[in-house]
Amino acid sequence: MKVLARVLVLLLVVGLFYMLFVPKVGSTGRLVPRAVVKADMKSLAIAYNTYVIDAPRVRLPTSSSRHELAVTFAKEAWLNESSLYFFGDDAEEFREQPLVLDGNYVMDPEVFEKKVIFDFAVPSSKDVHSSKIPILWVSGLQEDGTWSEDSLFDGEGGLVAFMDGRVQWFERADFAKYGTDETTQNYLEALPPGSRILGSSVTVVPEELPEISDSSPEEIRQVLQAYVDGRQARDLEAVEAVLHPEVDQLTSRGEWRRGVEGATAGMKRSTSTNPGDRILTVESVRFLRPDVALADARYTIKGIDGPDRWLWSSFTLVKGEDGQWLITSIRNQKPAE
Repeated sequence: MKVLARVLVLLLVVGLFYMLFVPKVGSTGRLVPRAVVKADMKSLAIAYNTYVIDAPRVRLPTSSSRHELAVTFAKEAWLNESSLYFFGDDAEEFREQPLVLDGNYVMDPEVFEKKVIFDFAVPSSKDVHSSKIPILWVSGLQEDGTWSEDSLFDGEGGLVAFMDGRVQWFERADFAKYGTDETTQNYLEALPPGSRILGSSVTVVPEELPEISDSSPEEIRQVLQAYVDGRQARDLEAVEAVLHPEVDQLTSRGEWRRGVEGATAGMKRSTSTNPGDRILTVESVRFLRPDVALADARYTIKGIDGPDRWLWSSFTLVKGEDGQWLITSIRNQKPAE
């Protein structure tokens, strides 16, 4: 009886050892330890980041294929190891073979494209410092956040690398939806419109900007028009109605006006000094968040005894719980003459 008990304990220990330490065997018969793939992706993500920021200004790859991108990294990000892009026997086969030797391509592009196990994203926007933007992932990622059954991990999940070098395992991918505070499982929605996906074929993210706010630019224009109408009529109550309690204003002369009382008192002085008609022409309105908007405008003060005075003005507006948009900051700048 004691012998049987010992045998059962031994079998239990062996089973636990197998589950914990023996790497997964995929349907293709290849050993797939995540740690190896994750380490390779980390190196690639660092090379990607190095290429983007290691220049006088931010630059984005112009590559039209995964092979071209790998060659770019080899030449300009000092990552010339071809085996990082492959797995298993393929990685061993090319372990001693660089991508570029004496300035010339070494690997056949068709062979590379056939064997590479990652897809890459080339963002269209230079706002690539965001840690939320995915830049490469294990091939087979689908638009619902899952991986196909013929992917490296047999559809059980995959790895994604982000611009900051972070590499994360997902059973079902979860991304930050570009330009919003929302999440999405569709990797296309995590990238700026116009971005390119370098995989077995090239996919371009549609050029449709996500709806950030349910408000319209016209609502912002109406608030700004009410502001300038109040200034024009010297109606401080009308002006106060569209100002946030903590509003601040920086004038073109470098004067700070803080709070509603400080802002309106300064506006009253300005109107006395420059009594001409005021015209505000809004050039653009952008929603930075559902409750934050930025508007740029040309601000003209008609001269009475002299030339017109014109400025550039930027307004930041916030949306309160009651749905009303209020001006929270004003920045005036006089163009250089």
